[in-house]
Amino acid sequence: APGLKVKEIAAGDRRLRLVVFDTAYDRTDWCHKGHHGQVLSGRLTLMFDDGPVTLSAGDSLHIESGAAHRHQTHMAAGEEAILFLVEDAAA
Repeated sequence: APGLKVKEIAAGDRRLRLVVFDTAYDRTDWCHKGHHGQVLSGRLTLMFDDGPVTLSAGDSLHIESGAAHRHQTHMAAGEEAILFLVEDAAA
């Protein structure tokens, strides 16, 4: 997707990803995948059904898989965020 850069490696049943989101990232579909990791730098906002959560450098995240935990990522103008994620390789 525009505004998204990814490096990843599958290790057993896990996928390790280094993800860079920038201002050009503008997907409006909902993600139902689980994510676990840490924000290495920058800031991003995750939109959930019950409201937004803003994460900044040093914050960790744990999002379960499934429709009940669906989310969207939003980037503010001029922002970039780098995340390290550990995910189910089947996702």
